[in-house]
Amino acid sequence: MIIYLFLLQKKTSTSRSFQEEWLKEKDFKGWLIKKMINPDHKSYHPYCSACSVFLQNKKHNITVHMESSSHQKAMDVFLSKQRQQNSLATFLENPLYKNVTSLELRLCLFVAEHNLALSSAEHILQLFKTELPDNPILARATIGKTKTSNYVREGTIS
Repeated sequence: MIIYLFLLQKKTSTSRSFQEEWLKEKDFKGWLIKKMINPDHKSYHPYCSACSVFLQNKKHNITVHMESSSHQKAMDVFLSKQRQQNSLATFLENPLYKNVTSLELRLCLFVAEHNLALSSAEHILQLFKTELPDNPILARATIGKTKTSNYVREGTIS
């Protein structure tokens, strides 16, 4: 009889915890992160950074999500954004970046200080590029009316 009562008892659900090895798996790398849903409960769950959704703490559910068409489409966009961010980071870390920006800003300030037409900055830069073709700073510098006016009016580049 005791065995019979034991079988009739309702099973309590076991709460699964986030498994750190999921982050190391090749298929999940780059998009799966460990994130807390509710800071009060201090429980971590898998989070798809491509789709911006929380997943259940079950490897099967993560795999099913990974194979879904919505995740595949989101991954295309996600990977494209990552490539752009990496490219921008590489550009900003380049030591020439500061020199190029400084040249562009000083050229725009020269145009503003001498009350020249904003479009003349582009022609002045082209003149310098023609006279100094081997200069790496001039080779990377670009300026036009829009960038010049933004520098002069707002101090920013668009």
